[in-house]
Amino acid sequence: MKNILVLFSAILLLFAVEVTAQPNVVLTASYDSVLAVETVYTGTINIQSNPEVILIQGLCTDVGGVPDGTLILQGSIDGTSYINLAPVTGKIAYFPDNDTLTITAGAIQTVAIYENAFNYYRWKATGTDGDSTLITTKYIYKFSN
Repeated sequence: MKNILVLFSAILLLFAVEVTAQPNVVLTASYDSVLAVETVYTGTINIQSNPEVILIQGLCTDVGGVPDGTLILQGSIDGTSYINLAPVTGKIAYFPDNDTLTITAGAIQTVAIYENAFNYYRWKATGTDGDSTLITTKYIYKFSN
């Protein structure tokens, strides 16, 4: 019985890794709301393959008050220590063309990563007084043929 459970767990793990690495499939990461004067870290993505391009998109949705604050993408090699990611010509591009998005209702930050250097990515969202904004993260992998 124990061997069957181990085998079943291994199959599930392989399936989860395969689903995560599928190209051209839009995936959704964890989401969270930034409330008033606080900083939240949301949308953590664990890269388990070597895609040619990773596209990460953060959507800011008003859930109360006046949405404001900032949103910036961070990267980490160990999932513990993160750094803010600035644009790097030919490697990291931001759309709109700024690494720090001012949070407004419906604001979208999209980042294209052409040379993946990190194992983990997440958003750092910092709010200001009187706001409540939901940050939703979607991402997609692109592989060369």
